[in-house]
Amino acid sequence: MRMKIKYLPNGLESVFKVGFALAAIFINTPTAMAHSPLSLLGYGLQQESSGARAWAMGTASLAAPDSLSLHLFAPALWSGAKIARVGLSLDFNHTTAQDNSGYRGSDEAGFSGAAFVIPLGFDIFAGIAAAPLTRMNYEYTTGQPGIWNPMQITQEGIGGISQVLLGVSFLVGGQLRLGVAARPIFGKISYLQKIEFPGAPSETYASTLTYSDRYKGFGAHISGMWQSGEWTSALSLNTPVRPEVERRTNLRFGSATDFDTTTRQPDKYELPWDIGIGLGKTFKEHLFSSELAWHNWKAVDTPPELNGRLRDGWRIGLGWEWKPYHQPLDPLHRTLIYRGGTYYQKYYALSRGGWQPARFGLTGGIGIPYFHSKSRCDLALELAWSGADRSDAVFERSVALKIAFNHSEIWFAKAREKH
Repeated sequence: MRMKIKYLPNGLESVFKVGFALAAIFINTPTAMAHSPLSLLGYGLQQESSGARAWAMGTASLAAPDSLSLHLFAPALWSGAKIARVGLSLDFNHTTAQDNSGYRGSDEAGFSGAAFVIPLGFDIFAGIAAAPLTRMNYEYTTGQPGIWNPMQITQEGIGGISQVLLGVSFLVGGQLRLGVAARPIFGKISYLQKIEFPGAPSETYASTLTYSDRYKGFGAHISGMWQSGEWTSALSLNTPVRPEVERRTNLRFGSATDFDTTTRQPDKYELPWDIGIGLGKTFKEHLFSSELAWHNWKAVDTPPELNGRLRDGWRIGLGWEWKPYHQPLDPLHRTLIYRGGTYYQKYYALSRGGWQPARFGLTGGIGIPYFHSKSRCDLALELAWSGADRSDAVFERSVALKIAFNHSEIWFAKAREKH
């Protein structure tokens, strides 16, 4: 005989399984990022936003609470009706990069975040959110004169570091909502250098050096959101993390492996304090938001190859959202939500010329409600320009389409009857 819990609605079990399945898919699937020479700096480009809604609003979503779009970086924003929610974000990127090897374009697509949140009681929510912290993806080949055909040197970097937030969100008083979470850190970054001699005699072998660093650590997160009338203020804080790093080194000449070993790195690795501050104001049907994020990379312990190469990274974003008033049975075009924004970001790692690269982006998008406005598909379009000083000869232009699905399921059977 199978027992059924009285207040679990039909379909909740499926939503629960789907939510954790989506998080598992993200954890085991690389985040899409088109080839970027700037991503070879440090541990890869720092990822700064929480889904398509946040990108559409210039990354300024910390003080822009929304009960449908799940925030991937701040559990304090998990709120609303007693509804179980599943969120999944996808990215489609096109980047044109100019560096010492010339111009090149690339296209990538893949997952960029997943979340699952359920209500536990009166204004209490628990959930899991997975999102990238840094991402690296680049490969280039250079040629040099040799005795035979030009010697070719290929360098490649790929991977990144991700986080999972396992947390709860709860109301304190009538205006303050807090979010606390455990913050596991994990990831893998691989570097490759290959030297080849095209057309050389058969006894001349290509050499390949590959080393992969695996990161595993644990930290904590706390966030808070204060709402008073038309104003919203928010704060997000991540504690530093000292991950364990395991390195596998492989040196190959021709088809034979001459050296292959795995060791735990004795060097110090550290991820920094992350602080985000947001301020938002609602004016009739419009929401205006701002956000400032700061990453204290300059103070962290680093391995020898990064000594003196890190600086504090920061970002400022401005966003706007318009939710036109509509009736439940209005046609789709009257239920759309419109967004726009801009942001400016300073990278945390110096370029090879000793400059601190910057990124400027213009963003916009729409929200498309479905399931009687209890769920939503968010679309965002980003145009961005990145680079360092002209002497570095590194400049990027990118176009990105970001899509997020946030599906809801009524939590209590009695609440389902009321809807």
